[in-house]
Amino acid sequence: IMGGTVEDCQSAPDECIDEPFANVTVGEVTIDGDTAKTDVAATDSEGDDDSFGVYVVKEDDVWKLDGLFVLSDEVPDGVDVVDLDLVEFAFAFDPASDAVESGNFAFHVKNTGEQAHMLGIIKIPEDADLQEILQSEEEDVPGVEDIDFRFPYNPGDESDLVFDAPLAPGRYALACYIGDANDPEGTPHAFKGMTAEFMVK
Repeated sequence: IMGGTVEDCQSAPDECIDEPFANVTVGEVTIDGDTAKTDVAATDSEGDDDSFGVYVVKEDDVWKLDGLFVLSDEVPDGVDVVDLDLVEFAFAFDPASDAVESGNFAFHVKNTGEQAHMLGIIKIPEDADLQEILQSEEEDVPGVEDIDFRFPYNPGDESDLVFDAPLAPGRYALACYIGDANDPEGTPHAFKGMTAEFMVK
């Protein structure tokens, strides 16, 4: 359950636990007292390669998972970097900058808010209604292309996000689907205004 609580997962474990990863490779482990972190590369249940950071903590002489974090990509030469701040409940960046409009850029993402956030990036038809897309229960919405999804960005986390190739011309949207930690209903941040758009020319 994206942004769900422990109670949510206890009542619906199938919604919280996915299929096991395959081909798991663990990077160098950095230990600081009773805490540690490392990066993990693996293949998910759909056969896609994935990588993420892992925090662990030592309790009663047992190392336990304590959380995840987004790994940073290496920004290639010639690619502009655009600052993107995550706050409650907005994405702060300049969508009209030359770098964004060129499509040949990377995001430097930083969570300057007080809650965990995520960054979902999709390409959408120019005449589409973004809120209808976000609220659709269809798994694949016609005309919508998934570009990248990175989570979780905990408060203070930051990383560089590099696209596989320069973005093609068109309309793009950002959205955070994590539930509001202060809302008993767990309403996704996107439904509280945490969306943004930009055009690549």
